[in-house]
Amino acid sequence: MTIVQLIHTDMVTEPPVTSLGILLTRNGTTVCAVGYWRSGLSTDELVEGAFRIHRIKRGIYRMWPRPLRGALRLAKYWIGALRYVRRLRPNAIICYSYETLPLAVLLKCIHRSRLIYYCTEYAGRPGVQEFSTGWGILKLLERPLLRYVHYIISVEPRRATLQASEWRRHIDAIILNAPLMNAHPMRPVCVPLKHRVVYAGTIREDTLIHLLLRSFPASAGIILDIFGPIEPSYAPVFHHELRRAIERGVTCNYKGRIAYHDLTRVLSTYHIGVALYSNTRPNTAMAAPAKLFEYCRGGLAVVTTNQPLALDLCTQYDCGWICEHTRVAEGLNGVWQQVSEDDSVLIGKMLQARRAFDEQYNYDVQVAPLIRYLASE
Repeated sequence: MTIVQLIHTDMVTEPPVTSLGILLTRNGTTVCAVGYWRSGLSTDELVEGAFRIHRIKRGIYRMWPRPLRGALRLAKYWIGALRYVRRLRPNAIICYSYETLPLAVLLKCIHRSRLIYYCTEYAGRPGVQEFSTGWGILKLLERPLLRYVHYIISVEPRRATLQASEWRRHIDAIILNAPLMNAHPMRPVCVPLKHRVVYAGTIREDTLIHLLLRSFPASAGIILDIFGPIEPSYAPVFHHELRRAIERGVTCNYKGRIAYHDLTRVLSTYHIGVALYSNTRPNTAMAAPAKLFEYCRGGLAVVTTNQPLALDLCTQYDCGWICEHTRVAEGLNGVWQQVSEDDSVLIGKMLQARRAFDEQYNYDVQVAPLIRYLASE
């Protein structure tokens, strides 16, 4: 069996692509992922398991107006993907976003393949901003094209309910953005000399890094390291807050990007992982952040906001602390105070995080319905 994955974002940002590819190839399936490769990005940052990755360069179109820039980039992707996939004659096609759904439907009709829509992001009805960037038209095509899709996947239970209502279509499976079981660090959990806190993810306004830096204590017994790309529009705010935190004596560092294949090793040196989200957009109000489950795999206690999925995780396993959306700063202050006063609470939550990952929040368990579907025919 040959399966093609169509992904319209940088493949380094989409662990489900590589995780699913690795699991499928273990069963003898040929998997080919077609996605962007940023010019100048080191190839060792692309996680390649036992499956093929066909890279398409994103291209530089800064001199063009924004809608035309997006159209040129998407046309380049479609043409490159069509040429490559045409030779493979895939048995199944997995499409990860509405931007590539028309292409996936075309390839499905040409090769009579099964079509799977793995919707990793939720987007409601397109507004003025979506039409101004050119993506609104493609979003309008999403619902009518779903009649050609055989199997639909969502990544968060509440999103699945909304999507089923909007699309008037049953969601076949909910697969959380959890990491694979492999490379699970079995580190001993003991009383730390210093409490090491980490944030690993995209740095932007709705991840509330400014509130994290403002609330972090100036204490020799606790340090904060931040990893990840910075959204350009948020960069001035982030660097300003980072300088202010350092000036008042906080031990904090920005350590740049981290390759995904190094993430497990790096996280295993920390004790607490932070995954905060605002409640301003559907994708953040119903967040299913991969970093939350990466922290659990590394045995880190988590500090997060009360998104439904995070609330379910911490309620079921008591593996971290929940901050209310309207009182994030106050909630963070309470967390740091409790951590400094009682190490036994932290150690208990770290052990529970490992248990949560082992029992439920790993990709091997989550993806089982899709594996069964692909093996059924």
